[in-house]
Amino acid sequence: MTKRYTVTMFVAAPGTPLKSGGTSAAGHVYYVISDGEKKASYGFAPSEHGASSGPGKVYREDFDNYLSPLYQRKLEITESQYERLKEFGGNPQPHGFSMQYPGAT
Repeated sequence: MTKRYTVTMFVAAPGTPLKSGGTSAAGHVYYVISDGEKKASYGFAPSEHGASSGPGKVYREDFDNYLSPLYQRKLEITESQYERLKEFGGNPQPHGFSMQYPGAT
């Protein structure tokens, strides 16, 4: 059987409830990739919770932490696209992505 690869983009609005407690102050955007068997979640936000800018980091638990996001869109992708998104999500800096979170700028 052929594997089906997908990417789902999520938008959590300000006020989205969090599994860890409280709500999202500013909202959040993240993506989840799947190979049909396992899922991996990737989001980027400030390293310091509550900061609006500064050093950032990749968060791997957004799919579990953001409850009832406002919007989600699933797309079927190729295995090559899946691997690229996995590589980028795990370590975006070598791909030219700044690990500084710019806030609303």
